[in-house]
Order: sequence, then structure tokens, then C-alpha cells
Amino acid sequence: MSELTQNNSAGWTPQHIYCPQCKKDISYYDVKGSICFECPECHTYFEYEQPHIEKLRHFDSNQVVSPSLPIGTIGTIHEKQYMVIGFMAKKEVGDPARWMEYVLFNKETGYAMLVEFNGHWMFSQKAGAKYQAKYLGTNNYVVNDGELVYKLYHSYKFSITYAEGEFDWNIIEDEALIAYEYISPPYMLVHENHPKRSDWYRNEYFTAQQVADAFGVTKGSLPSRKGIGAIQPSPFDELAGPLKKFTLIAVAAVIIIQILFAFCKPVQQVEKGTYYSVSDSASSWNGSGKAIMTGSIPITQRGAVEITLRADIDNDWVELSGTFYNEATGAQYEFTKALEYYHGYEDGESWSEGDKEGTVVISDIPAGNYRMNIYPYREGKKDTTVDVTVEQNTTLFSNLFTILGVVLVIPVIMWGRRKAFEKQRWGD
Repeated sequence: MSELTQNNSAGWTPQHIYCPQCKKDISYYDVKGSICFECPECHTYFEYEQPHIEKLRHFDSNQVVSPSLPIGTIGTIHEKQYMVIGFMAKKEVGDPARWMEYVLFNKETGYAMLVEFNGHWMFSQKAGAKYQAKYLGTNNYVVNDGELVYKLYHSYKFSITYAEGEFDWNIIEDEALIAYEYISPPYMLVHENHPKRSDWYRNEYFTAQQVADAFGVTKGSLPSRKGIGAIQPSPFDELAGPLKKFTLIAVAAVIIIQILFAFCKPVQQVEKGTYYSVSDSASSWNGSGKAIMTGSIPITQRGAVEITLRADIDNDWVELSGTFYNEATGAQYEFTKALEYYHGYEDGESWSEGDKEGTVVISDIPAGNYRMNIYPYREGKKDTTVDVTVEQNTTLFSNLFTILGVVLVIPVIMWGRRKAFEKQRWGD
């Protein structure tokens, strides 16, 4: 009674009718619109259009549910005041899924709905337009409302297991319709396709806290949230904008720094020559060539050194083992590079594979004078000619890619978690 007193003080004056079954006095608020009512005493659902009264259904008392928002509860959504004047408990045909729908009434603008499933809430209003679903493939339909693209999420029929309050239509007739849900979180378009009509509704996701704040109840009095809602916003979407901005700035900064380093320490050629290695007949290894020894190579700045080797091979291969060593300290940097090059003509087409040239990068060389010894090895007793080029201040793209990889770790993790979130949404 205190709630009705509060409602009356807010300007909600109820009218009264009597249940045709048990004669209970039933209060209702939409005097001009409501035509169907449910008696909370005997659970008779009936239609009343004066002077006609027709009993339409008797709900099983074992199916009675207590709503989280009782009839008469008043709340404000999008700056409009609504009263809960009815609710329905629904069950999907052929599936255990159950949910609640609350009928909201505003004296100026009419009706809206509040839908609750597994603790997830949606505010629903009739769409201002009719839409056309586009077929993209097996069970893949989309709807474009001019701003968002909605993807078909679910389609189903339902039965009404219990209802209470007043309605401006015969809710039992809705059991003949098929509902199609198209989602673009946090929004949904619902197409209710009935043999006699076709209606579209636009739903918006609400959290339990938003519902509690809107209707002045505690969040703890509302159903606990389970799983992921059909249009529950992904928590990662909120971070997508700032994270994208941060990532772009970080990637640009890394590339600019790399360019500045390249500008301040340009690549310099410090050695270029052609060397010959004759087959070493004294070697016990068939194919070993005598060592190639370069002259002094000046490295003027600490940094990376790139050694380019090119051999005179043709339908052959050679393995070049080398030592790059400091004349003063004796510090050695060893490397091995295998080169192979084959080509031919087959079935009217020329073909080739491999390369006569290859590079070796030594990542961190202190300044100083260096020499290089190269030991060729190739099958058979063959002489070898090797072109050698040495450059200092080589740009290490591997470092660039490593830094970029570190920068992209968080975006990649967030992308993976978002994919997992969406996978669970569609799985639910």
C-alpha cells in the first residue's frame, strides 16, 4: 500500500476492474490502452473491452514467479518516467532458456520494455523504421540501419509461462511469432515476424547497476549476472580507441628513432675486394681451400658490421667459414655462410634456385682495426673466387622488429582476449 501511495503522490492514479473469475479488485493505470489483464489472486488472464469480457488463459500457480521489479515500481530511463505495469515470464520453445520481460508505461510517450536474461538487461523500444535483412551465406544475415551493421545472433519461438499486470495487446497471440535477433553490441535489432504483422524493436544493453539506479532498488535485489550477454559491451572495446592511439604513437616513435640513428650513423663501406682461394692439396679434407686473408679493415664507430660474400659457383655450392678479429686485442667473431646456386632448363622453362651471394651481420663490434680470414669448403678439388664487402653502422632491422614486437604485445593480447570474449558470447 505504501508503494501505491507513493505512486499516487507522483500522479499515477489507478483505475479498477474486477476479475471475472474470483472478483478480486485489480488496479491498472493505462486507462485508454490496456485491454488484457491478469489476476494476481487466481491467475486468470482475461480480455476486457467494455462490455465484453473473455477469459483467455489460466496460468498454472506452480509457474508463478516473483519479479525483481514489482508492478507499480517507478523509474526513470533516458529522462522519461516509467511505471512497471506488467511483466511476462517466457521460455524458448525446445530450449530451457527462460527470461523476464517488463512492460513499462509512460503517460506521454506510451510503452517500452525492459528485458532480463541471466542478469543481463536490455531496454527495448519500437524501432522507427522497418529493416531488410541481407543474406550473406549459410545462416549469415545482416541488417544495416545506416549507422551500424547488425549480425543475426539468434532466432526462436517462445511460450509465456506466466504473466501479471495489464497489457494493451493480447500477449498470448505472440506465441505464434518468430523472433530474430540481430546484434551490434551494445545494441540489438529484434524482428518479430507474426502471421498478422511484422514489427522491429531496438534494444540497448543495461547493466544491473543502471537498472537499480533507474528504479531506486538495490543491485543485490536483481538477478546475478551469468555468462556473457547477447549485447554486453566487450570491456576491451572501451580500451580499443586509447590503445590504438598509443600503439600508433609508439610505432611511429620507434620508426623515427630508427631513422634518426641511421641519419646520425650512416652506413659506410670500409672494405671491398676480390680474393682467390686455391684448392689445398695438402689438406686431408677433400674440398678444403686455402685461407683467404684480407688486409686491415678500419671500424671507426662501435656498431653492427655487415659482411657480404659472393662466390663464383654455378650449379654448385660452397661453405665459407670466417673469423673477424681485432688486430690489437685479438677479440674474434666467427661466422659461417653456405652459398648454393643451381639452374637449368626443363619442360620448356628455365629454372633456378639459391643465390651466389649472402650476408652475415655481426651485431656489436667495438671500434678498431680488424682483419678477416675466410676458409672455403666445396665438393671436389676446386679453386674459389670470393668477392668481399664490409659495411659498418649497418641498420639492424631485427632490433627494430624486436622493439615493435614488444610494443605490439599488449595490443595482440587484448585482441586475443577480445576474440575469446566474442567466442564465448556466440557460444552462449
